[in-house]
Amino acid sequence: MEYSPQETQLLTQVLPNIAAQLRTTLGNMHAALRGDDDPDSCVLRQSYYRLLRTATNLTDAAMLTEDTPLPKQDTELVSFFDELCRQAQPPLESRGLTLQVNLQPRHLIAGIHREYTSRLFWNLLSNAAKFTPAGGEVRVSLTLQEGRVLLQVADTGCGIPPELQDAVYDRIFRTERMDPPPHGLGLGLALCRCYARRQGGNLLLQSAEGKGTAVTVSLPAVRCGASAIQDIPFHYAGGFQPVMMELADALNDVLSSKWKNLRGLEIVSFGVSSVKASEEDEQMLKEMQHNAAFMDPTRAAAHLVGAQAAAMQSAASNQGAGPAMAFMGMNMAGQMGGMNAQNLYQMGAQQQAQQPSPAPTPAAAPA
Repeated sequence: MEYSPQETQLLTQVLPNIAAQLRTTLGNMHAALRGDDDPDSCVLRQSYYRLLRTATNLTDAAMLTEDTPLPKQDTELVSFFDELCRQAQPPLESRGLTLQVNLQPRHLIAGIHREYTSRLFWNLLSNAAKFTPAGGEVRVSLTLQEGRVLLQVADTGCGIPPELQDAVYDRIFRTERMDPPPHGLGLGLALCRCYARRQGGNLLLQSAEGKGTAVTVSLPAVRCGASAIQDIPFHYAGGFQPVMMELADALNDVLSSKWKNLRGLEIVSFGVSSVKASEEDEQMLKEMQHNAAFMDPTRAAAHLVGAQAAAMQSAASNQGAGPAMAFMGMNMAGQMGGMNAQNLYQMGAQQQAQQPSPAPTPAAAPA
């Protein structure tokens, strides 16, 4: 696909630079995360994974402007995709979805780029789970036809309206068609097609509104003669539960519902869609942050972190400033109230430390 100079600059400079800034903040956020499984920590960790996934897609955006073939290594594809499906099954079950897996070949070896093929799979699976309501199905199949490996991820979700299907690969540039969360930034399917094409393959989307979507990836069923490659990309999950990161968007509704039932609160978010906000909006955000902090800083941190992912998506949809300038609005999410998630978390930890220790239980008298 040919891109204009402005679009090329957005993909190769603006978005990767934003990702780099996000990673610095994410490093601090991860350092502040606690290891326990209380609801507040779970929400904060989930939001961390959502932002990490966004940063990864922004980093990979530059790949859309390149067509250099990716290096491959021979891989046994049946076991490769079977292991990915096994990892995906528990998270999808927690969302009330059934994962049906049909890997027809008993044994199939072909040259692929393992990391990018894995990202392709997770992107398609995340989309399928995100737009399929509880009780629905997600189906993964692997077949061999006429010298091509066909990987298909299908769902019984809402489907894509016919008038929107022509924009699924360049939605990030179509500000008039940017959708609210959980639709994302519009990079996912474009990257999936890029990962496939740079391995000699392609991607086909079929969708019927109200019935579901099926995405088929076609790759050459050819061995490359290499058992290892040197250019392993940056492991963007940092070694911390990459499956949870890949499915973070799809699982957000589940976690939000559980947190609401337990705490009586909902995970909500605010978005900044322009470089300059009104004075009324700035004052409202300041009051929200400070009131939440004095009530419960730890919850406020989780609330604030979840807001940043939505703020980026809202910024991208700004029609007045254009995508490149609008993305700058994300920085305002952390600056308006003079607080960030890590500061709020530290306030919560200090409050907990100041709580008086419970009185020791008297020892039982000897018999």
